[in-house]
Amino acid sequence: DLSHNRFSGEIPAGITTIRSLQGLFLADNKLSGEIPSGIGNLTYLQVLDLSNNRLSSPVPAGLAGCFQLLYLRLGGNRLSGALRPELDALDSLKVLDLSNNQISGEIPLPLAGCRSLEVVDL
Repeated sequence: DLSHNRFSGEIPAGITTIRSLQGLFLADNKLSGEIPSGIGNLTYLQVLDLSNNRLSSPVPAGLAGCFQLLYLRLGGNRLSGALRPELDALDSLKVLDLSNNQISGEIPLPLAGCRSLEVVDL
């Protein structure tokens, strides 16, 4: 757990090569830039918490590759654009937090396909 520190700069793309990673906790830092495009390579990932940083990209479509993801916490960043319909592939997802960002557009109907969702905070 690397949360609640003062890490800055971008999330290293190399982190997406740790295939056995089950949890990535980088909340409450000063990370900026984009969420690495290879994030979908983390097929065993169950928790992704990048909340309260300075990330400023659209929610990456590659997240659909994290099909075991249970908790997706990206709130409190500068994420923009529309929600990706690819999020529908996350049928194990229980918590989706995208609050306090700059996300626009409509809430996509595919989100309703995430059958395990218990908490949605937009």
